[in-house]
Amino acid sequence: MFRFFSLSLTFMAWCLSTTLSAQTNHELFRIVNDEYSAWIIRSGLLKTAQKEILFSTFIIKNDEIGNAKLKLLSDAARRGVKVRVILDDLGNKMPRDLLLYAASQGVEIKIFNKKNWLKLSTVIRRMHGKMLITDSTFLLVGGRNVDNEYFHLDSVSNFLDREVLIRGERAVGNAHQHFMALWQHEELCVPLVGTLTEDKRQRAKETFEKAALRVAADLPMLRALRARDTVRT
Repeated sequence: MFRFFSLSLTFMAWCLSTTLSAQTNHELFRIVNDEYSAWIIRSGLLKTAQKEILFSTFIIKNDEIGNAKLKLLSDAARRGVKVRVILDDLGNKMPRDLLLYAASQGVEIKIFNKKNWLKLSTVIRRMHGKMLITDSTFLLVGGRNVDNEYFHLDSVSNFLDREVLIRGERAVGNAHQHFMALWQHEELCVPLVGTLTEDKRQRAKETFEKAALRVAADLPMLRALRARDTVRT
């Protein structure tokens, strides 16, 4: 069953990539409400990107969603896509070793406004922008952070949020310009640097792979359960 749901999610991502490819000459505006669609769209965008991925978020956690997202970004970087990521220093909950592993795969990571508890401005000035831009063509922007709670995978509590998927020269161009202005701000965005031992690299790789399999298995099952509950009510 685990393998079936993994293959199911992969197939859905392929279907989305085919749809997105067919949309390349048309404008697109789609509201993304449910968590399943939100992950399928992310996965499809990251798997089909050919030249560039720009991604920013306030919160990213060391859980299945966070690690699966870093794996998708790392996979893209390994196949030659230029991947740039901005993470807020206060919202970032991802261990340094996992970020450094992603960086070792080619993902360029910068940390926004590194906090200094003795300097108030570094604590209260945060980056809450959550957006994904691929190939200067598609923009996914909204309120979802990168952790289980935003994809209905947390066992205690979950958030309801939404996003919009956009294809349009002006909207995507403006978002791209905003991201790059922030990326190039030398005082606010500091590059992640460091090295990993081979042992830590292997552990990080295994963490990413396990998380990706878990998300691929859990999301379709949760979608089916929620659909069943909706029918019952």
